[in-house]
Amino acid sequence: MASSKLLSCDGHFDFIMDMLVKQRNNREYCDVTLVAEGQKFPAHRAILAASSKYFHTMFSSQMKEKFEKEIRIKEVTKVAMKQVIAFIYTNKVLLSEENIDEVLHAASLMQVQDLLALVIQYLSDEISPMNCLHYRQLGILYSLNDLISECDRCIWENFDEVSAQEKFLDIDEVEIEKLISSDELVVESEEVVYECLVGWVKHDLETRKQYFPTLFKHLRLQYVEIDYLSKYIRK
Repeated sequence: MASSKLLSCDGHFDFIMDMLVKQRNNREYCDVTLVAEGQKFPAHRAILAASSKYFHTMFSSQMKEKFEKEIRIKEVTKVAMKQVIAFIYTNKVLLSEENIDEVLHAASLMQVQDLLALVIQYLSDEISPMNCLHYRQLGILYSLNDLISECDRCIWENFDEVSAQEKFLDIDEVEIEKLISSDELVVESEEVVYECLVGWVKHDLETRKQYFPTLFKHLRLQYVEIDYLSKYIRK
């Protein structure tokens, strides 16, 4: 009696996905069209549902989109949709400073978890003093705690440069207290922290002056030059 063997073919799944890409490009067997900003993206419901919790819920419920041939995705730009579809069918995505915000929003909204992981990886790898405040805000907006931590580290290590940026003035009182109170804060001099704090308060004086006493307590006065302390801070 012949023995049983479980065999597999290398490259079979890659071949299947290549064929699905060709079918989509030729609009063969596509049973749904996604529309973003007027641009149409033909696709297969089964592929979308397998890749996205958003589409799985849409197609498995009694939502009207389940029965429609064209589905308008109003919250997603055509630039982002192009990258989402490309990733779903090819496992590749082209990310850049120009499209990262839009793709992050789309991946989060449509719950394409593998794509979202790549977006977070891109953001983490590209963090710099020039963009860390913006990336940090994205982290807060989409509850990406690891990204927030990486941005905080960049801010602490480059505080002199980062705190001089206009965008720094948009940080709220809770966040600025977290940043200036950390033991990881690296500055050329404590005067930088003081001037940053004063500038932040003056940016919206009526609202923020109430927070000054609390924030001032985090200033390390023992590291401030006596002349500066007398001429500016005491005054």
